[in-house]
Amino acid sequence: MIYSGLRDEVWNFLDFANILARGILSMDRITRETVIGDILEADEGAAKFFVDMGMHCLGCPASRGETVQQACDVHGVDVDKFLEDINEYFTVRQ
Repeated sequence: MIYSGLRDEVWNFLDFANILARGILSMDRITRETVIGDILEADEGAAKFFVDMGMHCLGCPASRGETVQQACDVHGVDVDKFLEDINEYFTVRQ
């Protein structure tokens, strides 16, 4: 039983690591459909882009579930310019 429990814990950890890796790799290119929470999990430093657009509610679960397009629409920001800037940030940090 101990072995079985340990094996399950190892598999759970590996699943979690794979999910994290996919999330971070997906930040190679942020799109209109990218969820804000995923961006912030990949790099908390990206919060400055959202704060600069006037989005000061980043701790709110609802805002973290919005897409980039939704946030730009609500805050009157040109989504194409925003994507250009944030994608440059993620390119440079690598």
